Amino acid sequence: MEDNSKNKPYISVVLIGRNDNYGGNFQDRLESCINLLFSQLNKLKKSSEIIFVNYNPLPSPNIQEFIDWPKSSNTVKIRIIDVDPQYHKQFVSTNQIKDVPVIEYLAKNIGIRRAKGQYIACINPDIIFPNKFYKDLINLKPNYFYRANRFDFVQTTEQIAHSKLLDFAQNNVIGIWLKGASFHFKPTSIGKLRYCKYKFLQWLTINKYEFIRKLNFLWKKPLHFKAENKYHCNVSGDFMLMSRSNFLKLNGYYELAPIALHIDSLFVIQAASIGLKEKVLNLPIYHQDHSRRYTSDRKNEIEDQAYIFFQQESESLLNKKKKSCYNSSNWGLYSVDLKEHYI
Repeated sequence: MEDNSKNKPYISVVLIGRNDNYGGNFQDRLESCINLLFSQLNKLKKSSEIIFVNYNPLPSPNIQEFIDWPKSSNTVKIRIIDVDPQYHKQFVSTNQIKDVPVIEYLAKNIGIRRAKGQYIACINPDIIFPNKFYKDLINLKPNYFYRANRFDFVQTTEQIAHSKLLDFAQNNVIGIWLKGASFHFKPTSIGKLRYCKYKFLQWLTINKYEFIRKLNFLWKKPLHFKAENKYHCNVSGDFMLMSRSNFLKLNGYYELAPIALHIDSLFVIQAASIGLKEKVLNLPIYHQDHSRRYTSDRKNEIEDQAYIFFQQESESLLNKKKKSCYNSSNWGLYSVDLKEHYI
């Protein structure tokens, strides 16, 4: 495994995107994510870096002008990696991938492969964290992979100041995504989801499956539990954290899938299949609701095939019938000298 730096940061946070309006209001969502993340990492007082993979950008505006970026500090460095459209076109044509503006897991792999941190958190570019979330990041362990539950909050076209966005998110929850289950609410029906209610729902979901497993002896044929009930596969593209060495051991996310659906879930199973332990962090992450390119509702043939592929591959990985790595040694366009700059 390559070593990119003698003086490694403690953690690298990898995000991807480009200068477009994906999902609506992306510019504001990205700016809030970057600025809050930067402020919170500075308070963590551990050497860290934020890596933004500027994938297949439009001719204008320049990504450095697209949002108001904070400036790197002594503790937190901001790196931007540019992936010229030519590499996107070449990858799509060579591998017969569906041509969407951002090949999500190729882009994430590009950032992961070039990250310098001892640990890497791969998140989506519109995630925000509670301030106390970072207490869980102080003493990470290399034999674990870390997941987080997600709270969705109501979509708004109103621009909310970064300092007030977290309060708005916490008071306008419309959905939660837990291990093996999700709950959705009307905007006026729940408001602020209290911590005790959230922990109860989490306990109920986890123990539901444990209770059923314990009763398996009552049936001649034991009940089959899908991979997404054994491990926290829900919204796993929004937050995945593990040591850099384990990301490299797994050769990153599967890059050659026809569409970017369930590939994040498959990566959770890849991590479990090499003996890593799963830990769900105490506090949730927050995400502003928006339209999506793909859903997990499996309402058409290609999405149905993606789910079937995930299930078949997961079973093979967990039963040790298949190796946990999918990509070639050049994953993340490692042989390509991509332009990079600091903010």
